[in-house]
Amino acid sequence: MSYNQVEIYVRSSPLGEVGIHWRNISKPEQPKEEPVVLKQRVIARDDGKQVTINSLINDTKPSLILARYENKVLVEVTGLDAAEDRSKRMGRRISEVVLWVGDATPEVESQLRKLAACILLSFWEKESTFLSKIRSAIDFDGLNDFKVNAQQIQQLYTDAGTHLDDFLSKISPSVVELGESVWLTPKTIDIESQLYTLVKQISQTSFGETEQPVVVVAELKKEDDTPPLRVSVGAASGIGEGLSVKPPAYPQQIVYKGNVWKAPETKTEKKTPVPSPEAVPSAQPILPQKAVPRRTTRIVIVGMILLILILLTTWVIAQPKILPPTPTLTPTPIPKHKPSSKTTNPQSFLQPANSPVLPDDNQPQSSQSRSPDA
Repeated sequence: MSYNQVEIYVRSSPLGEVGIHWRNISKPEQPKEEPVVLKQRVIARDDGKQVTINSLINDTKPSLILARYENKVLVEVTGLDAAEDRSKRMGRRISEVVLWVGDATPEVESQLRKLAACILLSFWEKESTFLSKIRSAIDFDGLNDFKVNAQQIQQLYTDAGTHLDDFLSKISPSVVELGESVWLTPKTIDIESQLYTLVKQISQTSFGETEQPVVVVAELKKEDDTPPLRVSVGAASGIGEGLSVKPPAYPQQIVYKGNVWKAPETKTEKKTPVPSPEAVPSAQPILPQKAVPRRTTRIVIVGMILLILILLTTWVIAQPKILPPTPTLTPTPIPKHKPSSKTTNPQSFLQPANSPVLPDDNQPQSSQSRSPDA
């Protein structure tokens, strides 16, 4: 692959219901095709898992990725607003993504670094010719497709060196260059002089001879992207509590991150301690039992329960039936009482037969016993 031949992919939205998808515009028919280089997991996260380079950015906002890995060099620009008439027809904002990828040769790497520098400059310009050419090159094709002027996108890559050289020749020599390596030092750029220094370093500094991946990320931060601050005004009087106030406005910033790739952590294997001969028992080792599947265990348990129930039922049926003895009813004789003709006074048993009967104090005296005076 020569220095002016790279594969170019474009991701955009068709007018119909097919949805956002990639197309390889380097092929004449521009088929639907996702870039394999973007599917590879390169970046190691803090949890040890590896992710793709696009996980580092929000691809709906203007962002740039310049990378070299797996014998490929690539430049990806994301979050570009589509042409205004396309967004109006769609009824919502359309975001464009363009990817240039080529073999990792010195010529291709140099040209793609110059292309990345041109993209950074286009982020800073309000009316960028570079971005305008991308917007005008993409259009709807029926309902479910979109088409791209591949020659126009290819020309941006081919003319990147010429455009950048013309621009750098106009930069004042008073621009101070930083001594740190551009691939290792992150920067937050909010003035043009810092941007020009960064652009010059990217375009003129090689990745080096390292075989490790190099992944550089830059994001454009606009004033609208700044979240408002929550402040409390007049809390004592209850007036103006929770008022949203934006911080001091800055027109825009470019947050540049150097090489964000880091080697994944290697897991150290824990060595199993070898027991001393004294600690090893002389008894024969117990062979591990084979794990019995849960389903088999359940079947065995159910079978045992059924067997026990059958045995109990059989035993109950086999027992002789013993009826309790019928009780014999014996008639009870009823004693006969003779009626007594005379009631015996209980006191007669206590007094002798010849003793005189004393009068009762409670009984009235007879007329014979009364005194003559009565």
